[in-house]
Amino acid sequence: MSLSVAEACLVRATVTTQIRRVAHPHFDFSHLSPEERLQLVEDLWDSLAVGAPESVPIPESHARELDRRMAALREDGESGRPWREALDAIDEGLTGRGG
Repeated sequence: MSLSVAEACLVRATVTTQIRRVAHPHFDFSHLSPEERLQLVEDLWDSLAVGAPESVPIPESHARELDRRMAALREDGESGRPWREALDAIDEGLTGRGG
């Protein structure tokens, strides 16, 4: 099958347009409320963990920090406190300051 020059130009323009759309997708989120945008971000974030969470890259600095924290936990044991207890202490501190 042989294409005319005009057909070849049309095919090239169409392919170029499709490549640009894939390379630089444009999504208009202006019609979404802030709550809907946050839900979209949450849904996108959650979708990264589905199937292959190990495929999500972790920066080397984050891996080092996780290693440091795990070592500190092993060394110190249960030095923390339950989150509810910590939250109550924060609330008490804010209440005492009139916050």
